[in-house]
Amino acid sequence: MVNTNIADRYFRLERAMKIANTVRSFETPESLAVTGLKICFGDFRGPERPDYDLSDWEPLSDGDDAYGGANTYFWICGTLTIPEAFDGKAVRLYVSTDQNGWSPSNPNFIVFLNGQIVSALDRNHTELLLTPSAKGGETFYLACKGFTAMRDCHAKFSASLKTYNAEITRLYYDIRVPVEVCSFLDDGDHAKKEMEYLLNEAVNRIDLAEPGSPAFYESVRAAQRYMDETFYGDFCAREPDVFAHCIGHTHLDVAWMWPMRQTREKTARTFANMLKFMDEYPEFQFMSSQACIYNWVKNDYPELFERIKEAVKAGRWEVEGGMWVEADCNLTSGEGFVRQFLYGKRFFKREFGVDCKILWLPDVFGYSAALPQILKKSGMDSFMTTKIAWNNHDKIPYDTFTWRGIDGSEVFAHFITCADYWNARSGNSFTTYNGHLNPNQMMGAWQRFQHKDICDEVLCSVGWGDGGGGTDREMLENGRRLAKNIPGAPSVHWGFAGEYFTKWRERLHDNRFLPKWVGELYLEFHRGTLTTMADNKKYNRKSEFLYQKAELFAYMDSLFLSGAYPKEIFDKNWETILTDQFHDILPGSSIREVYEDSARDYAEILADGGAIVDSALGALAGAVSTSGLSVVCFNDTGFDRRTDVCGISGEYGVLAADGRRLPAQVSGGQTLFLAEDVPAKGYAAFRLTAPAASDKAAVQWDGTVCETPFCRATLTADGEISSLIDKASGYELCAGGQTLNRLAAYVDRPYNHDAWEVAPYYTEQAYAPETVERCALVENGPVCARFRTVRTYGRSTITQTLVFYAALPRIDVCNEIDWHEDHTLLRAHFPTTIHASRAVYDIQFGNIERETNRNTSWEFAKFEVCGHKWADLSDGTFGLAVLNDCKYGYRCLEGELSLSLLRAPTEPNPMADRGRHTFTYSLLPHAGTFAEGGVIAQGYQLNNPLDGRVTAAHPDGGLPPRLSLVQCSAENVVVGAVKRAEDDGDLIVRLNEEMNRRTAVRLEFARAVESASVVSLMEDETYAELTPDGNALSLTVEPYEIVTLKLRLR
Repeated sequence: MVNTNIADRYFRLERAMKIANTVRSFETPESLAVTGLKICFGDFRGPERPDYDLSDWEPLSDGDDAYGGANTYFWICGTLTIPEAFDGKAVRLYVSTDQNGWSPSNPNFIVFLNGQIVSALDRNHTELLLTPSAKGGETFYLACKGFTAMRDCHAKFSASLKTYNAEITRLYYDIRVPVEVCSFLDDGDHAKKEMEYLLNEAVNRIDLAEPGSPAFYESVRAAQRYMDETFYGDFCAREPDVFAHCIGHTHLDVAWMWPMRQTREKTARTFANMLKFMDEYPEFQFMSSQACIYNWVKNDYPELFERIKEAVKAGRWEVEGGMWVEADCNLTSGEGFVRQFLYGKRFFKREFGVDCKILWLPDVFGYSAALPQILKKSGMDSFMTTKIAWNNHDKIPYDTFTWRGIDGSEVFAHFITCADYWNARSGNSFTTYNGHLNPNQMMGAWQRFQHKDICDEVLCSVGWGDGGGGTDREMLENGRRLAKNIPGAPSVHWGFAGEYFTKWRERLHDNRFLPKWVGELYLEFHRGTLTTMADNKKYNRKSEFLYQKAELFAYMDSLFLSGAYPKEIFDKNWETILTDQFHDILPGSSIREVYEDSARDYAEILADGGAIVDSALGALAGAVSTSGLSVVCFNDTGFDRRTDVCGISGEYGVLAADGRRLPAQVSGGQTLFLAEDVPAKGYAAFRLTAPAASDKAAVQWDGTVCETPFCRATLTADGEISSLIDKASGYELCAGGQTLNRLAAYVDRPYNHDAWEVAPYYTEQAYAPETVERCALVENGPVCARFRTVRTYGRSTITQTLVFYAALPRIDVCNEIDWHEDHTLLRAHFPTTIHASRAVYDIQFGNIERETNRNTSWEFAKFEVCGHKWADLSDGTFGLAVLNDCKYGYRCLEGELSLSLLRAPTEPNPMADRGRHTFTYSLLPHAGTFAEGGVIAQGYQLNNPLDGRVTAAHPDGGLPPRLSLVQCSAENVVVGAVKRAEDDGDLIVRLNEEMNRRTAVRLEFARAVESASVVSLMEDETYAELTPDGNALSLTVEPYEIVTLKLRLR
């Protein structure tokens, strides 16, 4: 009987660990320095081959001379020869670079042996097993492809061959792991007292009189027998009551503190190591998400890719996640989300035969309320993150729950709770996706888990991450001991993440205590990512819309004129768009080199997409029946444009179909005109003629007040609006004594994470730009009037042009800003007279309401929130929407809307946002709510202007002067993506409801419908067959529902 009442005044745990460390010093009893290696700098392939000529390479000194530089690739190669003294023994290669610190600052190597990629070496992986049973004189050709770091890094490389004693390693971990478990148990814990006694008994069997002698090794075996039989055999032979379901993992940032080029290497290095560990540890299982990085491996290291496919088939490697990359979930559009899953899931299915079910997003900066429906209709049923635990105001009260989206769709959600034990025990809510398989974090994960009443198992992703790396040997050894049910610690087992989600989703399905979270999962952190690197966000939005436009008109070209549908170009460039939506690229939180790469990406994307549009529109316009010189206006939105502005090069007058002269305004070699009745997803043709001698001006202007058919606006010298009155109702929108479109420059120095954060105290120091050119009328024609103001702030120049329209209620604010500030946030403010407790924000495939007050900490934390094309504040009688063409950071406090325009952080990119910016935001006064005020349509129209193409007379053209491919009867149902189906020539049409209304819809097509069905977003599952009615279809769309139709047109 063990006496557990005596306090451990003998420091038995410390003694056990001291002796275990002494024993471990004999883990590698024999060592031989590797000499004769050679080095060559450059990023190239070939030296991995044993027959590669190294004769002109420089000799590498053994750890004496430093090598490297910043952003430098190099090869170290040579032959390893096993000494005769190592014959029959396990031999490892050990490498040291004398560098410490976080992994992006360390050299990394991908290792080839005898021409085959076998492993990788980095700060956390410093050795590899050459052979479990060496033969004296045996040779290995070693080739290490290295990368220094993005910073200047000079390292000393040394390598050695060492024999390896597995008995020593085994006993070391057998003792160390329970010692660590004890360190987290209370002093009065009965199991802890028992373990102190048993571990002390074990080390008493180790003879340290002559370490390394035969007697020493025999005593090690005796201690091992005691641990096997008494400690793990008898003491741990009990049924565990708590479990840790572990999966090997690495979080690989597609780009961040390094460019994509380096991530391709990081991926290969990490994946090679994980396969190597699978050979050594039969129980080990690993998962990784992101189709993009697998595609890189497929192209760069096809032999490695084939080994991964074999591991997937063998049930050792899990491919999950669904998305092409782990994309930002605030800024990516609804259609961008669809394509993330479409390209991601199709890749995984095609290459691995796997149908992904989990949205795996460990490190993303907030989660849209549109996601549950997108997941469900993409064949996904589960969601995982950890980042939400990084909130800096409130703790999400759930870790395992049902997540409900804006349409009512629900998915099973689980947050990984890996955390250091003492942090979790003290109430710190922080968790990590880069979990370490050790007693500290396994016990911490259970301590941190909030649903012990309904679930006895936590999911832990274990491995080094962000810059790759993955699981290391120490974690694997720890896992073997923690799998033996050590009292006080969760019982560890390896298993796929999918197995965990399936198990607990099914077990908890009918459990009434399973909580539910409704709406967005707002991250109270990293709010600056809604604004940082503005151009990158702008080009993402332009690209998303451009490629939907290109798909629409390329399809119409193919349907009506048998033109080519460039699917390969679409696929290539969609994949690039999706890659650049990664959650450290699109948010603006990467180094400068990353944005130099993305700028090149977007230049190619926009050029290719523009060429496709030009080709399709040119062909279509050339086939339209026209009696004279005409302009064909193309409308890629899902809304009929009763009256909208279209611009073309040249100076013209424009005639409607009935011969009426339409308002047209010639300026600077261009013509703006008011196009009438341009149908959704189609075009309308208008005759061109000579420009009129004079036309009535759009607005009346007395030097202070600008009056249009819609409003009366009083403008200040600064280009701000001190009064805005709706003429129909007499409603004054501007709060008394204030101005709409007030610009403010704030000192923006967050307490940490410069590029990521906007701190709540940023409002403490605000400055107004100085006006250098007072607001002046610069153009006033029959279409619009323009007022220009030039202001300066610091080293920056802000040129704003306010545009008032004769036929549109919108007021555009066109910005040209030459921005050269540091740590400054530029914001536009719109203080109104509207009293409303909630504002409405455009999000993916819908909209959400958020509070305008700060009654709770949850409400306070949302001082910067995401909106896509617009945000709206309405009291039900009247409202104001602020639209934009590339901005995302909104704030609404009581009656004031505001929009973040530019930031200027210095870390990690010292030149973030510096330079020239052009963008537009708009004020849209309206009667009623956003739904009644035409806000949704205007948001699309601002982002997708009419595209006019001048064409010659061709009265025998085969296409009519006005045509719509598809029109929808309901204003609240948006026709979005229109494209060719993925696997055949059928037509895909995507609809979504945006006003939370159940709606009967009639769709009319340009041709008769032969067949139609409702399908999944992935186009691989049919939900319902529809009965066509000639060229029409009727169906019912539920509130906020996304509907994907697959049709065959005659």
